[in-house]
Amino acid sequence: MRRLVSLFALTSLASLAAAAEPPGYYAAAEGLSGPALRKALHDNVRSRHTPLSYSASRAALEFTDEDPANTSRVILIYTRRSEPKTNFVNSPPQNETEWNREHLWPNSSGITSSGADYSDIINLRPADVTVNNTRANFPFDETSTASGAGTRIPGDPEAPLTSADADSWEPPPEVKGDIARTLFYMDLRYDGETSDEADLQLTDNMALTGTSQPYCGRLATLLIWHFADPVSPDEIRRNDRVQQRQGNRNPFVDRPAWVEALFGNPTSLNISRSQSSLVFTWGLGLLNTTLETRSNPADPWTAATGTPGTSGNLRTFSVIPPVSDKRRFYRLRYRGIESP
Repeated sequence: MRRLVSLFALTSLASLAAAAEPPGYYAAAEGLSGPALRKALHDNVRSRHTPLSYSASRAALEFTDEDPANTSRVILIYTRRSEPKTNFVNSPPQNETEWNREHLWPNSSGITSSGADYSDIINLRPADVTVNNTRANFPFDETSTASGAGTRIPGDPEAPLTSADADSWEPPPEVKGDIARTLFYMDLRYDGETSDEADLQLTDNMALTGTSQPYCGRLATLLIWHFADPVSPDEIRRNDRVQQRQGNRNPFVDRPAWVEALFGNPTSLNISRSQSSLVFTWGLGLLNTTLETRSNPADPWTAATGTPGTSGNLRTFSVIPPVSDKRRFYRLRYRGIESP
């Protein structure tokens, strides 16, 4: 797998596709913002949700994640492989290609074995058994390239488009947005209203994740994935099929703009002036980034010289422009993962 250096469009995000939701489905949320919007959407997804038993979730996934090209198969979330529905995991497993049910929001991060969250098919996906075990309960984040970070590319040999490090898992690019919107839904849907449901929360504090506490992350990275990987026809199809099986829908698939309205947008590159310095800030979720500069449009880009730091959930980079410059250009380069 090769590393690809690409310019991330921070200031002009592409418009996101919208699903064909049923007319009036979100009538109670129209025109709202902030806490009122969140409550209206929470009430919507909760009241329309008819929880399935965990045993029934297998048949539901065979429907929601069915391979459009072959209805006897399902698409596995991390390997992207089309696998026969009948090759469901045995106990003990009989072969290396069996599939089982993956909880994108990990069981050990606040999911209860008796609540609706355990069998919620928005959060469940078919996954290769081996790769499911490899992902374990690691939170989602971009893989660190720092020396000693325990980086693995791929994250598992059976999932060539994944990567991992000592404390996080990075899925294939084509499902990053899908996974992010699923986790936004989980944060919205489960707020501890009943004794058998925890208050699930997305966070940038990675010390809280991977434990028995109800936290998952990294929020800033998930927001970036949401913007970088817009809603696809396959995701819309799955949302429609989820509604047919458990009654509710993921509102962030239907209305992607609600993600920014409720969770924010860490991808904007902001610039402020401090005495003789320019201070650039951007989201912590953009791990593999380089601030570059040039004085003329025809010049090559070079790495900017300055002082890096952090401020809350933001990265900072303080630059002192040359006094002789009448103008100077800056850009932020973001390194993603390219398939072989």
